[in-house]
Amino acid sequence: PHSGDGAWFIWLAGIKMLEAAVTSRALAKINSIK
Repeated sequence: PHSGDGAWFIWLAGIKMLEAAVTSRALAKINSIK
């Protein structure tokens, strides 16, 4: 079984979620400045 592939997918998904959170926070900060 390719258990490593599953871990890689979860890790990649976590990175994407983190990027989305950082991006949304940055956009919110920019909007609050305006």
